[in-house]
Amino acid sequence: MLSAERSCRAVRHHFEASIIIPVFNQWHLTRACLRALAATTKGKSVEVLIMDNASTDDTPEACPLLGKQLFGDAFRYFRSSQNINFGPASNLGAKHAQGKYLIFLNNDTIPLPGWYQPLIDDFTKFPHIAATGPLLLYPESTPFGYTVQHLGVAVTPLLRVTHLYEGIPADSPLARKRRFFQIITAACMVIPRTLFMEADLFDEKLINGFEDVDLCLRLKQQGYQMTVNPGTRVVHYTSQTPGRHTFEKKNSIYAFNKCAKMLVPDWHEHLKYDGLALRIGTWQDIGVFCPSETCHQLDSMATAASYESLKSLLLRHPFWEKGWELLLSSCPNEREKAILQSISYRLYPDANKALEFYASAMVAGDRQRAADWLNKSKSFLVSLKKYVNKGKELRSWCDSIGFADLAGQYTDWLAHAERFSKEQLQPFLAKQKQAFAEFSAQAAPR
Repeated sequence: MLSAERSCRAVRHHFEASIIIPVFNQWHLTRACLRALAATTKGKSVEVLIMDNASTDDTPEACPLLGKQLFGDAFRYFRSSQNINFGPASNLGAKHAQGKYLIFLNNDTIPLPGWYQPLIDDFTKFPHIAATGPLLLYPESTPFGYTVQHLGVAVTPLLRVTHLYEGIPADSPLARKRRFFQIITAACMVIPRTLFMEADLFDEKLINGFEDVDLCLRLKQQGYQMTVNPGTRVVHYTSQTPGRHTFEKKNSIYAFNKCAKMLVPDWHEHLKYDGLALRIGTWQDIGVFCPSETCHQLDSMATAASYESLKSLLLRHPFWEKGWELLLSSCPNEREKAILQSISYRLYPDANKALEFYASAMVAGDRQRAADWLNKSKSFLVSLKKYVNKGKELRSWCDSIGFADLAGQYTDWLAHAERFSKEQLQPFLAKQKQAFAEFSAQAAPR
């Protein structure tokens, strides 16, 4: 393993920022990330540290050469004899760093022009923050352009963490607001080095998951907030490192036991700030919805709206659920419709939609997409008894922590459980069984 002899010595800030990138294989991603960094930090006082977790692809040979070409002496490459994973590799990078600020960056990111300086400036504008980060975008181009992967993390009433407004168009007004959070992601996180060291770095008991949640909550306990700068953008391919989710269950248990007492539900507060609300869906998912009055106004405006007009309305009101249905029904081509199906489902997951989109993919002859939709439908394969027990449990929990409105919604759901079974669950199960039979039959060799 790499030595960290310098960790105990005071670091002289030779650079404004140290960009620390842990890598494990995926050289093509690291190469693209480094080239984007070189193009977008030209003239800035930054160093780049690659922490190689024993890659077995072209990384050991190619990375040092390209790094020196792009950054000269401001590039350093460290290689471990084994995969020590994200937390330990990032911590080791921080110990070797010579910058005033640390920028933890995933190698599956592409920083876009103008991303760097506004993040550094955030610490002057907002002295109460411990960390900041950019708006992270999904890489695929959609009919709306980019969509949001991360603009901050919210804590749900069930004490789960979720990316706030994940999947909405990146040009939506909702994605342009400055917000402050308990938690932001470390896929691209900027933090003063001194503060990171004083906070005892990332918890190395966590393996490729929840390290950022734990760190941010510890910083919150010290009175700090985190923020995301909506004026800076970085494309994030997400979860590209092999084994990224291998320890997810173990991480979840450890992180929850450690962090549960520090988590404070705030999802509803973010929504209230934006004129939105939480609502229990047909399948018991808690989702984001426009107020009824807003929906009625949008419904009336959409009566004779064109496809482009509907897109414009949804850009401003991405949680207008009926608008997505209208947009899909008027979509001019199959490829664009497939993209819109994914966006709408990310915002409003639904059992019947999964099967509807499966059927659409089968008609288009796209078996891979059809298989993906079938797999998504499996998450709804639950008996009525389990749905009812879950509803009772969540009603009791919401009531106990003061979420009377949500508790009342679960009460209403339970009161109509039999209707749900007859009108939703049983027809869905029959359709799902038929869909799996159809898919299997078409896959069988002739």
